[in-house]
Amino acid sequence: RENAPDATLTIFEPNEPLREILELKGYQIAGEEFLRSDPRQRFDRIIMNPPFEHGQDIDHVRLGFSMLRAGGRLVSVMSPTSLTRQDRRARDFQLWFAGLHGEKLDLPPKSFRESGTDVSAIIVILQRKQ
Repeated sequence: RENAPDATLTIFEPNEPLREILELKGYQIAGEEFLRSDPRQRFDRIIMNPPFEHGQDIDHVRLGFSMLRAGGRLVSVMSPTSLTRQDRRARDFQLWFAGLHGEKLDLPPKSFRESGTDVSAIIVILQRKQ
């Protein structure tokens, strides 16, 4: 809000207690599950922290990218295994990500300890061409 007070935020949060906290802070929640959102929506910027279980991060990032406007940017927290696993789904994602010249930033170990998890994570950045 500080950096872009005129920006319209579209927030999805599946966790009920977290939704309540966001609402108490004055945010409007667009939905509980991003993967069930209207894929025709278009965004200039997407910032996400999807669940990692069962490769959901891959599904979220691919859907999010498909919803970017020309010149849009997606930044997401992901499991590092999304870029290292050798199952078909992960390999398809890795080829897709490389083809888009995606950027990966390694996060320090235990970056999310304060949030109650020691899971390893990376940040991926994807830019849609103009």
